[in-house]
Amino acid sequence: MAMRIATLTGGHHLIFVPIDAMESSSELGFFIIMLSGITNGLIKISLSLLLLRIKGHEFWWSVGLWILICSLAIVMIGSALSTIISCNPVSAFWHITERLSGKCWSPIVSMYISYGFGCEFSYREMDIYINSMLIRAFWQLFLSLLTL
Repeated sequence: MAMRIATLTGGHHLIFVPIDAMESSSELGFFIIMLSGITNGLIKISLSLLLLRIKGHEFWWSVGLWILICSLAIVMIGSALSTIISCNPVSAFWHITERLSGKCWSPIVSMYISYGFGCEFSYREMDIYINSMLIRAFWQLFLSLLTL
């Protein structure tokens, strides 16, 4: 933390952050990391349900959207679980002494598990898929309104 501030200020102003402040921000960060994957997945599920309501009468739209909803739920649960089990006990995520004593996964392992599980790639891929489906559905709806 001090090295980053020294880089930003040219070494003129150093601020040393107390360990208690670092631990409280790490505890908050744990919940933010865990909940960000869940909220991201729930937003995508909500958009999928919107599309299902608009185009649910067509068989392949229904099948594709339900597959998308189920895969989003799996990725969302896997993302939250990987965050929870990355430290044993969970409090080691924000207690610096426990983290440095080797009770947590290394950042490299966490990155491999996150990308191996497909959390980052799946969310980007699903964004493109949902957005293309939304554009197509609303375009068809717009064209049907023009013919009225």
